[in-house]
Amino acid sequence: MNPSSDLTNPTPWDLPLVQRLHALKPGTLRVAYFSELPDAASFRYRCYNMAQAINEHLTGVSASYFFLADLDAMDDLHDFADVLVLSRVRYDGKVHRLIESFRSAGRRVISDIDDLIFSPQYAGLVATSLNHATEGKVIDSWFAFLSRVGETMRLSDEIIVSTPHLAGLVAQEFTKPIHVISNFLNNEQLSVAGSLPPRQRRGVGIRYGYFSGSNSHALDFLTMAPALARHLEKNPTTEFVIAGYLDLPPVLEPFADRIERLAFMNILELQAAMASVDINVVPLQHNDFTHCKSELKFFEAALVETPTIAAATPVFQLAIDHGVTGFLVNDHDWDGALDHAASVSNAELRRVGEAASTAARKRFTPAAVAPDIKKTLGLG
Repeated sequence: MNPSSDLTNPTPWDLPLVQRLHALKPGTLRVAYFSELPDAASFRYRCYNMAQAINEHLTGVSASYFFLADLDAMDDLHDFADVLVLSRVRYDGKVHRLIESFRSAGRRVISDIDDLIFSPQYAGLVATSLNHATEGKVIDSWFAFLSRVGETMRLSDEIIVSTPHLAGLVAQEFTKPIHVISNFLNNEQLSVAGSLPPRQRRGVGIRYGYFSGSNSHALDFLTMAPALARHLEKNPTTEFVIAGYLDLPPVLEPFADRIERLAFMNILELQAAMASVDINVVPLQHNDFTHCKSELKFFEAALVETPTIAAATPVFQLAIDHGVTGFLVNDHDWDGALDHAASVSNAELRRVGEAASTAARKRFTPAAVAPDIKKTLGLG
């Protein structure tokens, strides 16, 4: 199951069940990644990309991915796989039977999470961080979601997480072995980036970009919105791009003519959009939920040589060498960060973007992360 990196297909994981089963090769250590549904978010990073890295860069191992709907057509996945990796899967009767079938066959069961979603003690923090209500059915659903994911993790033998900070919080709750495997780029993104025309750097003013994805990042964006308004007022040639679903805060409404809105886009279109801005910004609240977020907004922009200014959360401090591969914002000092960016020359921005791309390709590609996957599987 080696993808062709079709530059026109934003969902290369849409394959028939029989084809996905054939990807698990007899005579190898067969790893079945399991997600409730396929999507371009967690499933892509934690299942599809992982299988791609295994199949292309590890010998003696094969991998594929499966979904809840597949269990309606088969009840013997354990006969095809030696390791089951459950990605953000909520407990229910089907999941319990799946886990028990692997256990009964002497197979290994691992849970994988990429967010602070494993314990109801974090339900209020998660809901408020995502700008959701904390009353009634909304908070009920968050308590249920986190509890069910936690129960799946409790039934697993080991746990994989996406960041060191998340690993530390998981370790407070579980005594199982915990492994860290970062998110990373896939071949399709690498191919798209390679096909883009040479970058055209800024003219008179800077063109910033915020690739929010959804309105759940509204509170993150508010940490920089007042500073951005002040910056736009002082710099009349500066432009700002918002990609995805995000309401414009009132403080920015006077500058609406210089704020471009891009519709939600697929993973391949996103690379071109990131290449169209001079600087990518990643504002975040400072709490345990946001500190568990991965560095993906850095490495996806870096792939197309776009420098990033990011909140100095633990993972971005590890990913970004301040002033070399990007810029970090301490204590929400977005005024200083934006003013500094305005003073940086085109040549310096180009140097930072190129350094970021080199760093991203060294650390966040299938080939780069494959050794971590190999180690987690106990093969090296």
